[in-house]
Amino acid sequence: MIRLDIIYDGHPYSVAADDPARFKARILAASTSGEPFWLTVNEGEGTVKAVDLLINAHTQISVAAITLNG
Repeated sequence: MIRLDIIYDGHPYSVAADDPARFKARILAASTSGEPFWLTVNEGEGTVKAVDLLINAHTQISVAAITLNG
């Protein structure tokens, strides 16, 4: 499992993903197909809460894969 750090509208979020490439492909598909979707991510550190982000053709989003050692 890899943590993905996400910046959406200038705010930091994170999500765990088995396959970062598939995750990014899902975002790319939404931005090119014109069909928006809700992406559930985590907000905060320590106590996290689920947040839904609307992904569409005009979404500006950054995704960085963070390898967790341990």
